[in-house]
Amino acid sequence: MAIKYLWSGAGGAGTGADWTNAYTTMAVAAAGMAAGDTLYVAQDHSESTAGAVTIAFPGTLASPNLVVCGNRAASPPTALAITAAVASTGSNAITITGHAYFYGVAFSCATTGAVNFTLAGANGNGQFFENCDLIIASAGACALRAGLSTSTGSSMVVLKNCRLKFAATGHTLHNAGMLRIKGGSVIAGGTSPTNFFTATTGGKASDTIVDGFDFSGWSSGLNIMAGGAITQSGQLILRNCKLPGSWSGLPVSTDFTNPGFRVEMWNCSGADVNVAFYSTDYAGSIQYEPTVVMTGGSSDGFTAYSMKMTASANAEYPLCVLRSPEIFVRNNVVGSGRSATVETMHDGAGNLTDKDAWLEVQYLGTSGFPLGAFADDAAASVLATAADQTASTQPWTTTGITTPNAQKFGPVSFTPQEIGDVVGVVCLAKASQVLYVNANLAIA
Repeated sequence: MAIKYLWSGAGGAGTGADWTNAYTTMAVAAAGMAAGDTLYVAQDHSESTAGAVTIAFPGTLASPNLVVCGNRAASPPTALAITAAVASTGSNAITITGHAYFYGVAFSCATTGAVNFTLAGANGNGQFFENCDLIIASAGACALRAGLSTSTGSSMVVLKNCRLKFAATGHTLHNAGMLRIKGGSVIAGGTSPTNFFTATTGGKASDTIVDGFDFSGWSSGLNIMAGGAITQSGQLILRNCKLPGSWSGLPVSTDFTNPGFRVEMWNCSGADVNVAFYSTDYAGSIQYEPTVVMTGGSSDGFTAYSMKMTASANAEYPLCVLRSPEIFVRNNVVGSGRSATVETMHDGAGNLTDKDAWLEVQYLGTSGFPLGAFADDAAASVLATAADQTASTQPWTTTGITTPNAQKFGPVSFTPQEIGDVVGVVCLAKASQVLYVNANLAIA
């Protein structure tokens, strides 16, 4: 495993052997490396190529390449830096392939035209970028791509404390594999996209988790993801992210037209709200609701809230069901019968039936094994006649509701055989129905 050097100011033989004889472009450096080699990039490295840039590292998953920006005062560097720059100009794409780790490099793709900046641009690539800038400088129809959308395999891309910059409202991030974003922010001076994430060619969207990203440099109307025809199952999860101030965008810009993909946002806000959640899929959406709340019900410790479940027109019993976030309650009682209930509220004189909505409970029902067992108060079968859920006398704040109708789901009876969590999920299968759920699972 050799050490190689990259510095645009080098005037030597271009062998990569040392700073004097360093490679002058990253593409040439990658071509001269072997799997497992480390490439040190000078802190003042700055390359600009008026042509398509394909950087093909030979690294494997077992022996990835390391690409590290460091101060060339020492050889090898003893101090990290984040100031190296690699750019393409004109209508020229950047594609990076191979298994590799990158630290402290600013990549800037194109100045004109409609081209893409592709990370993990070969089948099954794994790439990790830390403290890097990922920039699309062209105002054309461009995208930042994580993974190759035409690949039959699955790539993995990790962005840790990276910064993003787009130049047009139509710019977006495509994920065709597994993408993890940890920390990072928006570079000032760019253009806010209309939709941050979109499906790739063929409707692929795959799996994405975003933790601790700061979106506040973009506009308040930012949509997290474009909806529509996503043909590949997966999920997009955002946790503990800072949204633009007075955020008015949507988790998904339009309804999904196919099942199998879900967007979830947890504790993401442009204000000081610490429990906010919002999830959506083909069957509908669920969001944090601080106004229509049960008296003495669920609270974040400061603010009372409920879960507002809004079923889409696609919801129907028994196939297409909107499922609430899981409600956990620790259970230390073994061998004795228990029952679970949850309180709800909706607008309308008509009661919800056990085919419209119900409570599902998972518990540990086998002694000696952590094997989940299940119970619910849904209709006994698809052939059973629907029955009204139980009326409730629990008081609610019902601002904006014309005909308040409180109902209790349950009791759902079960007998735990092991100590552990009881997990409750409220299911809503009535099309276009709005249901407010107190986010406490009562166990008796």
